[in-house]
Amino acid sequence: MDQSQRRVEVRIREQMPRGAYDRPESIIERLDQLESDGKINEYTVDVWGRSINTSPSCSVTTAMGNLDTVREFQSWAAENGMTLEPAFQENELSPLEMNETYEVLVLPVVCLAVYEDDSLKGVFPCARDDVFTVDDCIEALREGSDWFDRFEGFRMPSEQLSE
Repeated sequence: MDQSQRRVEVRIREQMPRGAYDRPESIIERLDQLESDGKINEYTVDVWGRSINTSPSCSVTTAMGNLDTVREFQSWAAENGMTLEPAFQENELSPLEMNETYEVLVLPVVCLAVYEDDSLKGVFPCARDDVFTVDDCIEALREGSDWFDRFEGFRMPSEQLSE
């Protein structure tokens, strides 16, 4: 691995659908191995809720911190011709006891954000023509330092210019 510091941020949803309970444990085991093998410098695990209220009136501190993170992820996707859908889904809710509708962003069961130094290099799952999964990311990291090459057409604009 080159001199840059590669870290992975893992986001795990606290309320998982049935059948998904073993998934985070498997991902963490694989990240442990990547760290032991020197493929990543470190990883962190954070738990977030099932969804984030994205309505302007929402002021819950935890939600706002998660919303800032998701906005960073969305900016990365937009800058790189990617989308975070369908893993991140925007919905409108109208609770029966309220006369207002609010917007929520439903979060994926597991999300990985890969950073080199302080620069966000990838968010998984993501999509362009194909969907790139968390497993795709882990496998590419395992294969080596040129892991973006695994995804055809999936390179940062600065990397395209240097060729």
